[in-house]
Amino acid sequence: MERASCEELEELVEPEVETKEISDLALTAFLTTYEIGWKLIGVKPEGKRLVFILESSPEIENDILAYYNHSAKVDPLAFSESLRNLKSILYNRRHV
Repeated sequence: MERASCEELEELVEPEVETKEISDLALTAFLTTYEIGWKLIGVKPEGKRLVFILESSPEIENDILAYYNHSAKVDPLAFSESLRNLKSILYNRRHV
């Protein structure tokens, strides 16, 4: 599977899609692997940080609470892969 560049991810964000912006790398990795597998649809700079943009709905708040309450379980290999992919996006963005 070919990786999309940060610019390509930014272009994928559609204005009519409900989104959730998250700057926490581990939370983003969790959300992209947990049950529904929230879709990463973009990345944008915010100061010195990058913010991940996920496709959202009201249910995402329950998943975020499950993460912080330690009540959610994810496949560790899927989480690790997601974390690696997100770190790659961060690294590539900083060295462009």
